[in-house]
Amino acid sequence: MEIELKLSLEPGAADKLRRLALLRRHAGAKPSRGELPAIYYDTPDFYLMRHGAGLRVRAERGVWTQTLKAGGSVLAGLHRRHEWECAVGDERADLAALRAAMREAPAWAAVLAAPALQERLQALFTVRVRRSTWLLHVDGAEIELVLDEGTLEGCGQSQPICEIELELLSGQPGQLYDFALQLLQHLPLRLDNRNKAERGYALCLPAPGAPAPVTARALSLQRQAGVGEGLQAILGNCIAHIQGNEAGVLDGRDPECLHQMRVGVRRLRSALKLFAPVAPCPPELLAELDWLGAALGAARDWDVMATSTLALLPADAKPAAPLSEMVAAMRARQQRRVADALRSPRYTGLLLAFCAWLPDAGREGEVMLASLDQTLAEFADATLRAARRRLRKRGRRIAEADAHALHRLRIAVKKARYTAQFFASLYRAKPGKAYAAALGALQDELGWRNDVDVADRLLQQLPQDGAEQSAAVAFARGYLLARLAAQPDKLRRAWRALRDLPLPSAA
Repeated sequence: MEIELKLSLEPGAADKLRRLALLRRHAGAKPSRGELPAIYYDTPDFYLMRHGAGLRVRAERGVWTQTLKAGGSVLAGLHRRHEWECAVGDERADLAALRAAMREAPAWAAVLAAPALQERLQALFTVRVRRSTWLLHVDGAEIELVLDEGTLEGCGQSQPICEIELELLSGQPGQLYDFALQLLQHLPLRLDNRNKAERGYALCLPAPGAPAPVTARALSLQRQAGVGEGLQAILGNCIAHIQGNEAGVLDGRDPECLHQMRVGVRRLRSALKLFAPVAPCPPELLAELDWLGAALGAARDWDVMATSTLALLPADAKPAAPLSEMVAAMRARQQRRVADALRSPRYTGLLLAFCAWLPDAGREGEVMLASLDQTLAEFADATLRAARRRLRKRGRRIAEADAHALHRLRIAVKKARYTAQFFASLYRAKPGKAYAAALGALQDELGWRNDVDVADRLLQQLPQDGAEQSAAVAFARGYLLARLAAQPDKLRRAWRALRDLPLPSAA
């Protein structure tokens, strides 16, 4: 299993990397340098890509080597992939020789045994880089640092390459993140979840348009698993949810990407609170998550105002046009701010620091809980019951609840819903879905009310330089608040439906 952390680097900073005293301090010798041409192969219908594999033939010092990378995972730039390689006589791939090197992996060898696959292979794209390699000894770990500079060419297109790879030769994955944090103090780095093969395929595939929003993947947990195992899976799932929407937020065309990224941050913060007795998150990391959540929240509030809240106004209302223009301008400003935040070293540092902490998170707590003989299922049962008690306390007097009380209930519902989703695989599907649906219905009802409260605050931030603008803001505020006061019954029905529903039962 190959374990490496990929970081993109601004081309102008490559010379600065070479001069870093940090590298001289940890390197046992000067870096090796060389040209590294590589040819990537697949069929016209992308057979290997569709099976999650990438095949390249690369020359180094006149020796050709073919490599298949397949399976594995990627999280916050850390790539874990199965890798097999063997020598070949020239730049052509030889699947029979590669299968012979894969005797320990019959399933992947079978992928290469498809009829006529060898004959259908063709060169798709080429990577030409100048590679500088340092062998580093860092706090007991052995790390290979590679700087690649060059181009990726294929299907009539090309793009520059300037990236760092930190490969773990010995030690723990968290040490890669720790060293990357040290590099970040000197260099403009960003985590990269795409390898060279994925970037090459992107040149050859039809333009996808705007990046699609990424929702949270369903978790598959075992009732007899340890609490630490569940913690690692849930926190990793949240980070993947956040980072999966980066490209869409930076692109800016689909507001759902921003929404999903914000949901990912909220899920992560909720999970950290759930597991705080087991794995207390360092305060400095929580503060950075608060910063990211605030940046996303400010932009998302204007998205909601533009796409949903203003739609509640009568279509023929005269103030609608000037309001739409003012809101659009504020929305665009916030989108630029959140994009700047995601491109900043602060955001990269947050992901690196969190993933450096994650591998050891919960080890002390796991020992504590093991002494109580508690499984993940028992922890989940207790957590769901506690969330249910908070809900009943917050919703007990919903009929006379003011805006502050409804806000506290909405937060409790949201946390309970995230908890139910985290642990859904531990319970029977039908009652679990019914409980999650009831939570979702109440959250939606509370949510649009909160959107109106937020809209009232945002409307007051709009410039009111003339009588038309002032009148438009006053009309919108009055109309929305009146609509909010006129619909209490739906909220009470949604609450009763949830209140009377039993908790999910064990699978």
